[in-house]
Amino acid sequence: IRAEAIQLGVDQNPPSEKEIQDRMIRAIAMEGTAILKEGLAIRSSDLDIIWVNGYGFPRWLGGPMHSLLKQLYFGKIKALRINLLGNLPVDSLY
Repeated sequence: IRAEAIQLGVDQNPPSEKEIQDRMIRAIAMEGTAILKEGLAIRSSDLDIIWVNGYGFPRWLGGPMHSLLKQLYFGKIKALRINLLGNLPVDSLY
């Protein structure tokens, strides 16, 4: 498998703890999105309440739906800043 990965140029580094957490939250949130589309839940916050109170999702993260929305929001803000300013450090704006 490694030889084939090297030949194809596929990175074989193990994922970081943060990457594993992000993938898990995304998977949970994607399932939550499907549940919302099916009409089984009214609001994404309803799903977050179930995850926090029923499954023990870390309360300080606000639930998987909230966590994903926050990641998407800050990702868009970062992308917008890079588009407008390039890689100019934020400190240089003050």
